[in-house]
Amino acid sequence: MYDRRPAAITASLYGYEHHVRKIHGWLADKPGIGLTTGPGWYHGGTVQIVLWRCDVLGEKVTAADAGPEALDWL
Repeated sequence: MYDRRPAAITASLYGYEHHVRKIHGWLADKPGIGLTTGPGWYHGGTVQIVLWRCDVLGEKVTAADAGPEALDWL
């Protein structure tokens, strides 16, 4: 059991390029949190961002791992 905290969080953001410095600044003192981006699924022009716990999911996660196809079980 991994303490019942989320293993990953994902969202589709508008204007990711305007927030990238703030996001990376927030992550700077959070070792063990991975970050990746990919094409957003919500609407054209969005960027998908995925944050995950490396202690649970490992070092390599892609945006496709958290995309709509990964949520088919819901």
